[in-house]
Amino acid sequence: MAISFDETYKNKIGMKITVRIGQAIKSGELSDNDLPEVCNYVLIAIETIKSHNELIDFLGNLTNRWPVFSSILTQEIKQQEAVTTIESMFQGTSTKI
Repeated sequence: MAISFDETYKNKIGMKITVRIGQAIKSGELSDNDLPEVCNYVLIAIETIKSHNELIDFLGNLTNRWPVFSSILTQEIKQQEAVTTIESMFQGTSTKI
C-alpha cells in the first residue's frame, strides 16, 4: 500500500507550495521577479503528476531550481519512508477477525 495519491492530495501539495512561495517572498528568499518562472514551472509540471513517486521527482527538480522548497520535499520523503517502514512491519502478517 503506497501513499494515496489523487487530486485532493495534489491540491494539498499545491497549497503547501503556494504558502511556501508567500513565505519566501516575504523573507526575501524569492524575489517578485522569480514569481512568473516559479509559478509557470509549478502549474505546468504539477498537471502531469500521476503518482507519489512522480511527485517526489517533481519536488526534487523544484528544489534543485529553487532551494526554498526543500522543506516540502523533505516532508514528502519522510512520509514515504514512514509508510514503507510500516508496510514492511506488517508484511507477511495477516489479521483475522
